[in-house]
Amino acid sequence: MHQVNSPLVSVIVPTLNRYKKLVSCVDSIINSDYNNIELIIIDNGSQDSSINYLTELKNSEIKVILNNENLGLAKARNQGVIASNGAYILFIDDDNLIEETMITELVKFLESDKTIGIVSPKTLYKDEPNKIWFYGANINFYTSKTKFFNKNILDTHDRINYNLNINCVHNCFMVRKDLFDSLGLFDDKLFVSYTEFDFCMRAFSHCKIYLCGNAKCYHDRLHTDKINSLAGYGFLNNHRVFCLIRNRCVMIIRYANIFQKLIFLLIFYPIIFIYYSLIFIKYKSIKYLIYHLKGFLAGLKYIYHKKLIMFK
Repeated sequence: MHQVNSPLVSVIVPTLNRYKKLVSCVDSIINSDYNNIELIIIDNGSQDSSINYLTELKNSEIKVILNNENLGLAKARNQGVIASNGAYILFIDDDNLIEETMITELVKFLESDKTIGIVSPKTLYKDEPNKIWFYGANINFYTSKTKFFNKNILDTHDRINYNLNINCVHNCFMVRKDLFDSLGLFDDKLFVSYTEFDFCMRAFSHCKIYLCGNAKCYHDRLHTDKINSLAGYGFLNNHRVFCLIRNRCVMIIRYANIFQKLIFLLIFYPIIFIYYSLIFIKYKSIKYLIYHLKGFLAGLKYIYHKKLIMFK
């Protein structure tokens, strides 16, 4: 049991049309051994059974924000931050489950070093709980490719549990609330994709970012997804298709040096566009191909105008 004066943790869960995964995620949070939490769920215009479930939750102590449309992951997280009261804020996407001790371990980690402002848990596959999905990552500023550390490594005996200084978190991470006073909120014009990385890049001059090896989370994604469907590549809807290509360019323009920008724009950005275009053609998804093209052009426009535009 926790002491009465344990810091309040605000747990923010954005969701969209993933009723079953949302229920599992919420249950795992409720079953956490950390008592002093407030749970805030932001729905981005779901049209499935999530609405009935969330309507019932509104009658409990859980805070529920219902948006009439998809405002994007970044905007939903910002709504949660504004509504929160915690000293620490845990962001967790609805397709994750947390281990009972995860929140306790993350709080303990932040309490141990005031220079650490963001911490992520070790994340494993839900269906293969001994296989690592995320152990920190970094982005190559020449190619925009994200490298996941220890990706798909079997860790049967939980021997990979060291703490790691990283520069990028993913879909489950804890932030000191007062860090938002210095940095501002997530850039909601990014909408989805690379929103965490953008926030981390802005945080570098203010704090350290770590992965805590003793804290564990489980991502509800199959290891075989990538060879089975477009969803395995992260292409879940028009917004993600558009933002995945556009925001790659935005991150390079914002944070790479001039030489890295030139290499990316002259070589890798066109290659990336052609590569995924061929994938859409392979899967006969002309609709996604169109949004992929629009996102590519929006990335090029950002180079000159520094304005983030969404598709019409």
